[in-house]
Amino acid sequence: GTYHTAFPQYLLQLTGDPTMEELAWKYMIWYYNQMDVVYVPSNAMGRELAEKGIDERKIKLYPRGVDIQKFRPMPKDISENRTLLYVGRVSKEKNLHILAGAFKKISPKYPDVILKIVGDGPYRSEMESVLSGYNVEFLGYVQGDDLVKTYSNADVFVFPSTTDTFGNVALEAQACGTPVIVTDSGGPMENIIPNETGIIVKGEDENALAAGIKKLLDSNRLEQMSQKCREYMEKRSFESAFLETWHLYETHIQ
Repeated sequence: GTYHTAFPQYLLQLTGDPTMEELAWKYMIWYYNQMDVVYVPSNAMGRELAEKGIDERKIKLYPRGVDIQKFRPMPKDISENRTLLYVGRVSKEKNLHILAGAFKKISPKYPDVILKIVGDGPYRSEMESVLSGYNVEFLGYVQGDDLVKTYSNADVFVFPSTTDTFGNVALEAQACGTPVIVTDSGGPMENIIPNETGIIVKGEDENALAAGIKKLLDSNRLEQMSQKCREYMEKRSFESAFLETWHLYETHIQ
């Protein structure tokens, strides 16, 4: 089986009922304890499952990759602005209210920095209101080479979520040569090389996120980090992940 740990928290946000979250956890623990092996996309999620009650002997990490043929560096458009980028569901469980607060903190010192939000969701209208008057663009859904171009044009990819089990967008950004900022909770932090392809900041903390953004914007290492991002992702291709996963299945079936 596989597992998505964000569901109970999402259910709590959706219903506002802690009892529903507790019931969701109880069902999930019962269900996954029936499995012989529970594959998880990150060590962080494995630890969380073990703490919740799943037999840790059943928990195995499986590799995931990124399509490095599709997601690749493209020439940057000439612009006087520097770009922060977020791609994903526009909702509070992704901590976009933290990103909004952090961006408002840095904007007075960095008037040339623009925040671009790709995606849609229930927090979009509120986030637009919160950031009214700031240098922000809401692009809605972007796909195909347009998305690859958007990743490539960004200077820094910012992913403030603390509940994601993996965070595939962080891999996509790095494959396009864009350094990333992730939090110290959840799976995305396991998918960067700290201080080489991105940085890790304290989760759910506007000041920490703002400081992390300023650190990268002031860095003269962004170009080196961009190159390192691509080199790292070339080792995380779909083909490599498939071969590793196939070996896992062979090992655990025996």
